[in-house]
Amino acid sequence: RSKQRDIHNRLVYAYCDRIKQLSNEFKPMIKAKQQKVKSDQQQIYEGIFYFINTRKKIYKRGMYIYKYI
Repeated sequence: RSKQRDIHNRLVYAYCDRIKQLSNEFKPMIKAKQQKVKSDQQQIYEGIFYFINTRKKIYKRGMYIYKYI
């Protein structure tokens, strides 16, 4: 019984060590992916902001021209 418990504990420790190792290996990749997603989102937001402001300017110019016709 003690031998089974010892084998079990060794397997659990080995499993935990492997999980920690994989976690440390993947952290930089996950961080890089998160940065890329953040950068892509920022570009999308800037594009939307530019589009909205351009439409506002066009609309205001159109109203200005319409006002004096």
